[in-house]
Amino acid sequence: MRYKAFLFDLNGTMIDDMSYHIKAWYRILNDLGAGISIERTKEECYGKNHELLERIFPGKFSFEEKIR
Repeated sequence: MRYKAFLFDLNGTMIDDMSYHIKAWYRILNDLGAGISIERTKEECYGKNHELLERIFPGKFSFEEKIR
């Protein structure tokens, strides 16, 4: 079988793009009313998206809202 293409996830392996994630989450969280600093955002940027939202906004969003 001949392969026509392959996929490789460079995120976090060959490319350090965490600063983009932190800036995006900082904007999103503060747009939602978190009022947190970029330093706190860095500390919270781990795990799954719905877990991060629950840490910052405990009980505020349903699971479906956090997934969306």
